[in-house]
Amino acid sequence: MKQLALAIMGALALSQGARAAIIYDLQSVTPTGSNFTYTYDAILSTDQKVATQFNSSFATIIDFGVLISSALSNVVGGATYTVSTSLVGPSAVNQAPADNPNILNVTVTANAGSSVIGSGARIYTVALVSPSGPTTHLVTQDAQATKNAPGDPSNNTAAGNTVQIEGPFGSASVPEPASMVLLGSGLLGVAGILKKFLKA
Repeated sequence: MKQLALAIMGALALSQGARAAIIYDLQSVTPTGSNFTYTYDAILSTDQKVATQFNSSFATIIDFGVLISSALSNVVGGATYTVSTSLVGPSAVNQAPADNPNILNVTVTANAGSSVIGSGARIYTVALVSPSGPTTHLVTQDAQATKNAPGDPSNNTAAGNTVQIEGPFGSASVPEPASMVLLGSGLLGVAGILKKFLKA
């Protein structure tokens, strides 16, 4: 009975792992002038596909921080992609990752008409330039692709995953309300000092 339970748990673990969509693998962090380039290979699981006629496919690094520039290379034929930033989202199906609304996310989205079958290999390389580096820490990556399981009822349904990858220490791109209050208070103080100085 114990062996049966272990076998079932192992099968469940494998099936959970098989649902992974697009996962970034950090290749390098290199200085670029006073900034740093984070280069990632995007790996598409063997049981997934980029098939925009069924579902959107994207990979987001949550709370990446300021993005100075980006470049895509090694793009597998059959797909094109766009890099964008946003303070919140997008979130993959059945995923709810924590997301600081004051720190920019970086998303690579497959454009309409894109179609690639997963092979467990790289589907593109993305280079993201950040002012933060070279030290990395764990950040959240959220991604969505389409299930590739011909003959299975789940075929062509959206599949999502959330994992931890290495990335920069993201910094707030929008001042927090408390910071704005402190700044306003400081400016009022300076104005008061100037007023006294000018009266004297």
